Amino acid sequence: MESRVNYPVVPFDSENLNGRAESLLTKNKKVKSYASIQTKEQLETYKKDAALLLKTAPSDSQIPFAVTFNKPFSAVSLMRLEKEYDLTITQQYAEAKTEKGETFTVSWFDRDAHVLTMLNMVLANRFVSFDVTEIEGLATGTNLQRLSDFDATDVIDIGANDQLPTGIYAINKRLSNQ
Repeated sequence: MESRVNYPVVPFDSENLNGRAESLLTKNKKVKSYASIQTKEQLETYKKDAALLLKTAPSDSQIPFAVTFNKPFSAVSLMRLEKEYDLTITQQYAEAKTEKGETFTVSWFDRDAHVLTMLNMVLANRFVSFDVTEIEGLATGTNLQRLSDFDATDVIDIGANDQLPTGIYAINKRLSNQ
C-alpha cells in the first residue's frame, strides 16, 4: 500500500503568493483522515458526499481543495487547468513509472506548474511516464464546481470543519484492484 506524509511548507517570503496561500491553508487546521475508506462502497459514498459538500461551497470565497484525477495527465494540461479555473496550487502529486513497471509517487510544493515540466525533463531518462494525479490548493467554490465537470476530475474534496483535504489517488488505485 502506498503511503504519503504531508509536510508543512515554510515560505521563504511572507509576501510570496504561495506563502500567503499556505498560511490560509494551514492555520489551526488538521489534515483530513481517510482511514475509514476500506471498501469500494465506502469510496463511492465518500465521493458522493464530497460532491454534495462541493455544491454548498461558498461561491466567491477561497477555500482549500484537493482534486484527484481519474486519469493522469501532463504538465501542459495542468498549466491550462490552473489558468482556466483560477487555481492557486500549493501541492502537486505525480505518478512516475519505470520500464520495469515500478511506480513512484512524486510530490512537490512549488506552486509553479512549470516545475512539473522541468521535473519531467530531468527524470525522462529514468521514467517512461510522469503524470499528474492530484493537486491541492485554494480556489473559489464557483471555480471548483466548474472544475468538477472536467472529464479527468474524479473527485474534489474541500476543507470543512478545520480539516484540510488531500487527494485519494492511492485509495482509488488500491480499491480498484479488489
